[in-house]
Amino acid sequence: MTADPGTRVPPLRWDGERLHVLDQTRLPHAEEVLVLTGAQDTAEAIERLSVRGAPLIGVTAAYGLAMALADEPSLGALERGAERLASARPTARNLAWAVERVRAAALAAGPSRMAAAARAEAEAIHAEDEAASAALGRHGADALDDALASGPLTVLTHCNTGALAASGRGTALGVIAELADRRDVRVLACETRPLLQGARLTVWECGRLGLEHELVVDGAAAGLIRRGEVAAVVGAVLLGRPRPADR
Repeated sequence: MTADPGTRVPPLRWDGERLHVLDQTRLPHAEEVLVLTGAQDTAEAIERLSVRGAPLIGVTAAYGLAMALADEPSLGALERGAERLASARPTARNLAWAVERVRAAALAAGPSRMAAAARAEAEAIHAEDEAASAALGRHGADALDDALASGPLTVLTHCNTGALAASGRGTALGVIAELADRRDVRVLACETRPLLQGARLTVWECGRLGLEHELVVDGAAAGLIRRGEVAAVVGAVLLGRPRPADR
């Protein structure tokens, strides 16, 4: 199955004051953009999975805290915003890490420069995540090119690990997209029950990227691999990039 890429709505856009995010709960049927303005609505968007994927959650939360301080540059607003955001999705490792980075930068800057420092740190986190996605795509595609025979290949992926989960092209799906720039690639996307991140999101992203793709039920993956119909499996689960201390 293929689809025309069309006009792509970016999953996340920062305009310098407010954060525009694609509501992932509405995909693939509608592309609706939420405009976030502070810590509270940003935390709510993360909680209801309008924003998901550990790297993208971290970037979003960083901007959420920066916006809270832009509206009220005070220690109280900093601590309230940090606590609210960090509790929004405890299992997303990048969330607490990004919030603490922005919080620490704001505290170090002092009251008069707190808001500016928070914004700069959030923008730095965003830029670093984009760079990490680009590097991962290149290195991952290089590794697959080296390991697999030349020519067309079929790659299976699980969950959603593209631009809807991380900046740039994403993590595992970013590797697949980079590989597809170099050779013919057919993507098999698992449903990923119970929330169907594969069926709803990965298939949508593959269509927008112009990648040849098919949706397969989760239970079919093992049989396809056993029969030798899959050259590689990329992105079984997206847990988020390790924090610097874990590297």
